[in-house]
Amino acid sequence: MAEKNYLPYPILSDSDREVIKIYGLETVDYEGQQRFMDVERSLFLLDRQGIIRYIWVSDNPDVEPNYEELKTALKQIPYNSI
Repeated sequence: MAEKNYLPYPILSDSDREVIKIYGLETVDYEGQQRFMDVERSLFLLDRQGIIRYIWVSDNPDVEPNYEELKTALKQIPYNSI
């Protein structure tokens, strides 16, 4: 995704499912059991201090974020904070 959209920022892939839990993105199925395969598609933009500057979450895995909106959010963060 970073290469496709020319984003020169680190991208997290949470294969151990640790961040999913921290951000509350796990879903619960009809039996009340947590299924980590059904994680909500999401994008969080954090600055160097770990402050969340932008959040996008979708329960539809076919929907992609608005990349222009993301680029606008990036421009609003001072460069030395990214």
